[in-house]
Amino acid sequence: MHHTKIEFPRVLKKIAAEWFLIGLVLALGAAWMFPAPGSDGGILRPESATKLAVFLIFLSSGLTLPIASILPGLSAWRLHLYVQTFIFIGAPVIFFAVVTLLGGSLDPGLRLGFWFLAILPCTISTAVVMSTSAGGDAAAALFNVTIANLLGVIVVPAISAQLVGDRAGSVDGITMIGHTATMILPPLMLGIFIRPFASDWFGRRKKWFGTLSSALILFICYVSFAQSFTNQTWTRLGGSQIGLTIGLSASLVILLMATTAALLRACRFERPLAVSGFFCSSQKTLAAGVPMALAIFTPIGLDTSLILTPLLCFYALSLAVSGIVVRWLH
Repeated sequence: MHHTKIEFPRVLKKIAAEWFLIGLVLALGAAWMFPAPGSDGGILRPESATKLAVFLIFLSSGLTLPIASILPGLSAWRLHLYVQTFIFIGAPVIFFAVVTLLGGSLDPGLRLGFWFLAILPCTISTAVVMSTSAGGDAAAALFNVTIANLLGVIVVPAISAQLVGDRAGSVDGITMIGHTATMILPPLMLGIFIRPFASDWFGRRKKWFGTLSSALILFICYVSFAQSFTNQTWTRLGGSQIGLTIGLSASLVILLMATTAALLRACRFERPLAVSGFFCSSQKTLAAGVPMALAIFTPIGLDTSLILTPLLCFYALSLAVSGIVVRWLH
């Protein structure tokens, strides 16, 4: 009889590689079991701590965005036009059509979460790494993720103001955009400004900055969901809404990937460009999405846990499917 030998170092390495997703599960579990510290008035002081977290996340994003390194990717302008159009027009149209078909079966807060998810830009490091691993054009991927995330700082709050509508109460769209920009743009621009003067220092600590941003995102998720558990939000919704959200997220992951793959083939891009276009078009950023949701929706009193739930589901499922695609294309 042959026994399967478990290689614990390999298992531990795999767990370490997926630490963020594991941390996400633990953060949501902690919010469920111990909501008091992260709720309003709790010892973690979420009212001020989350603002500091948003500042540090976008400062790190500014330090991460390699503005000077995108120049080599400028020549593939047809791909850039396709990717940016798909991210900010094509994907939202697909999301809006599918979610609208569900009618009133989806909770309004979760529906707003899917609207918000639809207009988010793509991931930064994940899209570039997966594009490179699958034989894509790294320069083209780097150009598109950089441009998409810079545009997202303006586009996402502007469209979100229209999506919220009456729920914003007396807060008009211009005020909402201004408030969001005040939270996001200063640290982002500060990071972009500092990067050229400290590129060597930052390069040696890039992994540390990435870990810090991920930890801050987990903190924001904990705080957002802690408040929702305190308010009994999930008891009111029930398991059917959670199941519907997961199912809808999975469907949108597959639909988005299938649609962009078909369109890229129809456009007859060279394989390296098509591979990069695929990963840049089909993913949605969690790193920028979480703090953006906090900056946009918290000031007008909306439950960010409901708005973030579709993003969390889509992100996890998208990573899983993208990993399979990378192995298939490699």
